[in-house]
Amino acid sequence: MQSAGDRLRAGRCDAHGEKSCLFRAPWGGRRMNSLAGLFSPGELDRLRKTRFPFSGGRFSSWDDVRDRQIIVFGAGHYGRGTMDMLLKEGVTPRFCVDANPAVVGSSYRNIPARPVAALEEAKNALVILTSAYAGEMHALCRRFAVETALPTELPAASSPVAPIGLRMEEYERNAALEEMIAVLDDRSKSVLKNFLAFQFTLDLEYIRSVYTPHPYFDKDFLRRVRYEVFCDLGASFGDTWEAYCAHTDCGKQNAYTYYAVEPDLGSFLELQKKTSGNPNVIPLFFAVSAEDGMAHISEEGQGSNLCFVDEKKSNTVPLRSLDSLFHRMGPKPTVIKADVEGVEADVLRGGQNLLRTARPDLIFSLYHRKNDFYEIPLSILRAGRYEIAIRQHTRSYGELVVYALAGREE
Repeated sequence: MQSAGDRLRAGRCDAHGEKSCLFRAPWGGRRMNSLAGLFSPGELDRLRKTRFPFSGGRFSSWDDVRDRQIIVFGAGHYGRGTMDMLLKEGVTPRFCVDANPAVVGSSYRNIPARPVAALEEAKNALVILTSAYAGEMHALCRRFAVETALPTELPAASSPVAPIGLRMEEYERNAALEEMIAVLDDRSKSVLKNFLAFQFTLDLEYIRSVYTPHPYFDKDFLRRVRYEVFCDLGASFGDTWEAYCAHTDCGKQNAYTYYAVEPDLGSFLELQKKTSGNPNVIPLFFAVSAEDGMAHISEEGQGSNLCFVDEKKSNTVPLRSLDSLFHRMGPKPTVIKADVEGVEADVLRGGQNLLRTARPDLIFSLYHRKNDFYEIPLSILRAGRYEIAIRQHTRSYGELVVYALAGREE
């Protein structure tokens, strides 16, 4: 049987859709709507009617933002990352608001967190919605004389601050997305369909409908992924290692090798402490990317904010590629998990030789950058004979994961 990668390299598979999903190209030809492999014509019409009301490009330059009074809605992880981004661009939010009473009264980088009712005194402000609950935030903001925007609508839209909210029209004529959809199994198509429906509408019920627990250890793959030699890129403080020991047969039997790679110093020290005395775990303090070098990692540990680094407030860590790391070190990984805050594509570029020779299975995050959800699977497919599947491992935004199973030698 041909792998998805074989089919992709042989020529793009046909995406199936109904005739009414065709649109007319400028030169007079007809081409399929790229989303027709996931949605029926009726579903596409309903999405167009319920899609999120984006700002229409009114904030195309930072001057358009600096001229406004800025409020950040959300004091959590994504909110803090957005505040970091704004401050780097010389934009200081007046305050942030949050519906959670537990965080009201706190502050981040001298920006106070206030209740939502504080928007009453911020007339004509621009409120940046920084959460998977942005749809609900937008509804709350309609009670006040404010304007709203998503971080993805700001000039730094390519930033790794949570790419929540995608414009549907950008994906209706996307040949690369068509290629990826065409090689997915039905379950993966359902997951991707609901992920995109959420991104177009910001209605979390879509994501909740396809959620499955246990990131990186989905029940459909526990017997298919070769977990024996696990390379954990973005090991954090050891939470994935604990799940590995709880869910995989080799983890339960204490018969494994676990490379735990983590560049954040605080998390790495906690990881070392947690795994000390276990000879199966090899903690490695560096970052993984496309090539060797050095990297600045924020001391504030704002995961999604690692690209907005003040070198005066950062740690310098070694940078290694997978090919360099495993050139002499062994055993070679049988599976590589990567949750590396937006540099997953660089990890792949730096591991082409390892993927070709050791042929590890891959479990990569797909949600840090805007188009990761199709660009990373395509990069994997083009790297070799892989079968891919997509799963959603949280009821909120995040933890969209691709499982890529390497073709076995005949």
